[in-house]
Amino acid sequence: MKPFTIFTPVQLGLEEITESHLKELDIKITEKIKGGFYFSGHWNTIFKLNCFVKTLSRVYIRFAEFEVYYFNELRRILSEFDFSEVLTVPNICIKVYSFRSKLYHETAIRDIFFDEFVKQSGNSGLKLVGTVEDNDVQLILVTLEENVLRISFDTSGVHLHKRGYLTYRGEAPIRETIVSAMYYVLKTENFDLLCDPCCGSGTIPIEFLANSGNYSLSNHRQFSFMNWKSYDQEYWAKFNNDNILKTTIPKFKALGFDLNEKNIEISGLNSQNSKLDQYCQFEQKNIFDLEIDTLSEKQSMIIVTNPPWGKRFHPIDIRKIFRQLEKFSHFNIPVYCIIPEEHQRYFSNRTTLLFSVKVANQKLVFIKL
Repeated sequence: MKPFTIFTPVQLGLEEITESHLKELDIKITEKIKGGFYFSGHWNTIFKLNCFVKTLSRVYIRFAEFEVYYFNELRRILSEFDFSEVLTVPNICIKVYSFRSKLYHETAIRDIFFDEFVKQSGNSGLKLVGTVEDNDVQLILVTLEENVLRISFDTSGVHLHKRGYLTYRGEAPIRETIVSAMYYVLKTENFDLLCDPCCGSGTIPIEFLANSGNYSLSNHRQFSFMNWKSYDQEYWAKFNNDNILKTTIPKFKALGFDLNEKNIEISGLNSQNSKLDQYCQFEQKNIFDLEIDTLSEKQSMIIVTNPPWGKRFHPIDIRKIFRQLEKFSHFNIPVYCIIPEEHQRYFSNRTTLLFSVKVANQKLVFIKL
């Protein structure tokens, strides 16, 4: 079987961390670009990328590539392809991006693709949707650059930061892909206890534990390739059974604290869903009431947190919380934070930048105090 050309986008800023993890998993990169990687591989590579490289946004496979200059030409070429492999669900999401090409009208290109999909599926009720919110949607990526059109099928389904176990979310959750990058940066650190004094919905403790135990995303979610005609359920089952043997007990325990009672309830439910509740504990407590020196007396501890920031909080309150985190570092406890770049000014001492990542129009920095 000819190998697939595979493309995986990552958030800007996570490329180097992701590349390092790919090497650990012995997944060979054929090409690096800003914001993503290309690979050549078979189904095992697709499974591994979706389940174990936890900083990835999606995993695409290349279906076709050709030059095209006219709409009639595009219609003719599409009619010669067989798209039935992925036309097995009731909804299609088509994302079109055109750059420096004669066919520049992205909506018109999308409509031509959709018309062809309706014809080939024989389903007049096929729906064109704008986002992938669940597993009954197939995402198809169409890029046109300098008159070369590329068609790619998404194998992931819902965005890969949606792990399946974080069912309940707080007001300002951080994406799990970013938290995994935080874990990868700190995985060589020696500690017995992870503490998050501003745990929100529990994303940091749960994601750190899941990464430490080498948990597969297949434990809690599905993928769009499972809807495809060529999906081999037996091969998928073997892949999962082989990797269950590689799952380990997390190397540390985790504590999460939050002032908001609802957040503690949400964190507890999420830890139960993840089946990691025996390794973590959540408690309602104000960050200013934490006796960090007592917690760290008998075990090596690190603090990793996404402290409150943004329009919901007054700058004075943000400054107080950030200064409290600085006090924790005076007990010789490593303290790590993910915050907006401009909020570094709230710390009185110099910080060490571990990585930065772009989220929407904002730059977040992961720093050590």
